[in-house]
Amino acid sequence: DIPEKEEKEEEQERKPESKDQTTTTVEVNANDTKLCKSLLEEFIQQENPSKELMEKIVSIFKKNSDNKIFANELNFAKKLNTLFKRNDVDRVVYLLTILFIQDNPVYMDQFFKHSAPSSLLKRLTEKAENFQKNGENKAEFFQDMEEIFEVFLNITENEKGRILLKDQTYLTEFLDSFFNAIMSNLREEKEAATSYFGLITNLSVISAKFTQYLKTNYLDKMMEPLVEKVFKKQKTSKYNRMKENLYGLLANLLRDDQIRVKFL
Repeated sequence: DIPEKEEKEEEQERKPESKDQTTTTVEVNANDTKLCKSLLEEFIQQENPSKELMEKIVSIFKKNSDNKIFANELNFAKKLNTLFKRNDVDRVVYLLTILFIQDNPVYMDQFFKHSAPSSLLKRLTEKAENFQKNGENKAEFFQDMEEIFEVFLNITENEKGRILLKDQTYLTEFLDSFFNAIMSNLREEKEAATSYFGLITNLSVISAKFTQYLKTNYLDKMMEPLVEKVFKKQKTSKYNRMKENLYGLLANLLRDDQIRVKFL
């Protein structure tokens, strides 16, 4: 069981609904076409773009989505895929990714065309393997996990993204590679767990194969710990979003006759 700890103050969830709502302190004139193109060209050309440069591009994407047109012309998705393979890239790249792909089927298609989702998943899988071996850099690992799950959450919230994602063979990796780490750290890493269960919920909607794999291999070892560790014990508002995601997952699963019988 997760050790009980008195929660002395009510606080709002630290994380907004999606990472694209996160603010950045870098201010750039997003309507200065020449400047924006220069920043994007610099991003493409640099082997490992600085955090400051990526924050500037975050700013211009937020303020003027037309800047993503030029970014796409520069093969922005291909550059993201390259950066996902680096160990030293700043995690601002995840927010940058969300801002680029969201609400645009063309950019989403390019993101998949360059195998960026599979590269991103491989990046996190390798981090999970390293964490399981030595247990080091726990905070960094779970922060990366949360950010990357948010990227995939945004993919599942995009119609084109759902179409492209649902038949990918790697979907079960979200269970096989991360389930144990999440379940063992539900309380300490509730932000990552919240994003994780939101993603699992959405995947259970878009992929019948994923749902079947979940039902066969993970349902039994998932539900009892969640009931005991989250629904019964965690009463503060900090767990509300996690519970909402779990209720959504249950609602999706209970459409299956066999699962309904199991819960009766």
